[in-house]
Amino acid sequence: MNRRRALGSLGERKAARYLRRRGMHILDRNWRCPLGELDLVVRDQECVVFVEVRTSARKYAGGPLYTVGPHKRRKLQTLAQAWLRRHPTHSGPTRFDVIGITRLSWWRFEIEWVKNAFGA
Repeated sequence: MNRRRALGSLGERKAARYLRRRGMHILDRNWRCPLGELDLVVRDQECVVFVEVRTSARKYAGGPLYTVGPHKRRKLQTLAQAWLRRHPTHSGPTRFDVIGITRLSWWRFEIEWVKNAFGA
């Protein structure tokens, strides 16, 4: 596994643990279909939340949160629709969150969580 992928995988594990500690239930991790991949799908009470995790070794131009542009947002919305079609028992309101994880040192990370980062 290359360093970039390893850092991304570590970030996704940290994000999942962070959300579980805040009472959320992980429904899916790294869900793939021909259209792409969703990092995390979680349940926050009655809401299905699609979480994009961005991990970086350094703070660039405001950090990893600012790397989710309009194209990525549209793609995530399309992927969320596909996930919901394949999991019809998980209905209800939805939202899109972004978690940015920046590695500050070997053992220290900064976690930024933006709830409802963009419209459903």
